[in-house]
Amino acid sequence: MAHVVIMPKQGQSVESCIVTEFKKKVGDKVAVGDVLFSYETDKASFDEDAKVEGTVLACFFNDNDEIPCLTNVMVIGEPGESFSEYAPTGAAVTEPAEVTMAQNQQENVASAGSATIEVTASTSPVASASSATGPTVNAPVSPRARRLASEKGVDTAQIAGSGPHGRIIERDVVAAQGAPKSGLAKAMMADGGLQAPAAGS
Repeated sequence: MAHVVIMPKQGQSVESCIVTEFKKKVGDKVAVGDVLFSYETDKASFDEDAKVEGTVLACFFNDNDEIPCLTNVMVIGEPGESFSEYAPTGAAVTEPAEVTMAQNQQENVASAGSATIEVTASTSPVASASSATGPTVNAPVSPRARRLASEKGVDTAQIAGSGPHGRIIERDVVAAQGAPKSGLAKAMMADGGLQAPAAGS
């Protein structure tokens, strides 16, 4: 029997959460305890674990989507099970038979292996990440982004958020300060008499 994964409600005042990353995709095998996706509220970050084992049949949203609490996010079950009745309003649904047909068509024209078709929302009932053109005054900052900015000394007021409604998310801070050198890379550079450049240079 198909199992629906909903967006948890973390507190009475929380109306929606932002998915920072889906760890499992359509077609992936899932065991109890596996992290399905990471999400955050205005105050904290969380991981949603699988309560059942099976295969991811549907995923109705994308990374960085803002999803209302208690909304169906994913469906886990056995391959071939129907899941269209669990799709949120406005979500485009591809049933298993249609997925198989599309995969067969791709296999006939592609030189590589078969492609996995994911169920995504063509008209998402919630806001998707918007492309920001510049810093927004008093833009909301996600907890992960705020923590990283504090650690790296990055001024979030100078960052253009790429999340929903101009929200500054972790990847925006990473882009602003540049990819940091790993400890191993710094050690190798030190052995060679080189100085690791400062973040963002």
